[in-house]
Amino acid sequence: MKKLIALVLSVAMMLTLCALTASAETAPSLVIEGAQKVVVGEDYTVSIRLNDAGNVVGGFQGELTYTGATVKDIAVNPQVLDFNTDGTKDTVIKDDGDSVNFVTVGDIKGQNPATRIWFKVTFTVTSNDAEFALAEVVFAAKDAKALTGTFDSTLAPEVPNPADPTVSVDRVGIIAQVAPNDQAINVQAGIVVPEGKTATEYGVVFYPTSLLNGAELTVDTAGAVKAKLSAGEKYFDKFIEEGTFNALLHFDFSTDEKAAQFLGTKVSARAYVKVGEDVYYSANTTDKYIQGGVADKAALNTILDVGAKFNADSASVTLDAYNAAIAGLNTSNSDWYANRCTALKFVVEHATAE
Repeated sequence: MKKLIALVLSVAMMLTLCALTASAETAPSLVIEGAQKVVVGEDYTVSIRLNDAGNVVGGFQGELTYTGATVKDIAVNPQVLDFNTDGTKDTVIKDDGDSVNFVTVGDIKGQNPATRIWFKVTFTVTSNDAEFALAEVVFAAKDAKALTGTFDSTLAPEVPNPADPTVSVDRVGIIAQVAPNDQAINVQAGIVVPEGKTATEYGVVFYPTSLLNGAELTVDTAGAVKAKLSAGEKYFDKFIEEGTFNALLHFDFSTDEKAAQFLGTKVSARAYVKVGEDVYYSANTTDKYIQGGVADKAALNTILDVGAKFNADSASVTLDAYNAAIAGLNTSNSDWYANRCTALKFVVEHATAE
């Protein structure tokens, strides 16, 4: 840890402190989160999360050490930049070549979130023994006094064995239906089952991202939905031979309005394959929506990304009407339902006409 980091924390806290008494209700903790598996040469994102249910943290500092990887990108929660007086990323978190150093104040005058990701560091994995850990973490209370907390997280993601079955999440989209309740999230997955291994089940597990709260998505996640095929079912062997399959999460709500609301809900999706009692999960990174084998995407993300490619009217929706609709997709807008239906129709009609 560079001495400069400790100095910056002290100065930042002196500039922003007010006279508040720290609560001793719940000791804070700093944890790191990341995918269970990773593929060498691909990206791996480590999230740094502060748990502060007692609202006692005035600031904290530390470092994220890493081996077998290089730093590709660092992202800071915008709210964190608001807490710090200068509001620039480089003053709160920076890579020094073998560790990522961070220092930040909390919401001194207000309420820290009970749990919130403060930083995300994306690495490129360079070896099969990559490891990430927190070190030199120090907490300070809102009155600038020392504060006891925990930081016992270490991540050592597993690199899949080439002799094991593999699955990947390759693409996430929607289907060609204009009614919200007829829609579905469509995951295209890859699958390879080496000779000598016999798959008994494969598919994709889905779960609303916000409800995961940073937990790993697995076939055992309570309440998760699986789109799957089991050995002996039609097309089971065919899709393995072709090396790809599609899994759909159909909306099927009681009304189109509820389905239209769900268009904006981010859903996590992860591919898996079972061999006996062993479960192998996707670990690939493809784009900003698919990281560490887990997709995190709402149907509206697909609608907006695809819609941006078209610069002409669709069969029944003008370009002007589409642009007006996407400006009012938020449910706080009085016409949000009609706007979402318009945007969906524009995209589906263009896509099916190609």
